[in-house]
Amino acid sequence: MIHFRYLKQPVLLFFIVGISFILGGLREVSGGLIAPIIAHFLINSLPVLLEKMKKNKRT
Repeated sequence: MIHFRYLKQPVLLFFIVGISFILGGLREVSGGLIAPIIAHFLINSLPVLLEKMKKNKRT
């Protein structure tokens, strides 16, 4: 949906397509939406958490 910004960045586009297949597979395996929604949240949270950890090490 909002992943248009990745169209000009092939490496990130490849990553997003891979994650999409993983989330789709998780939906198929779990039979519901809760597991892929939680996984999507965790995937989106990871860069934020890593950045905070990096900032904490600098201080």
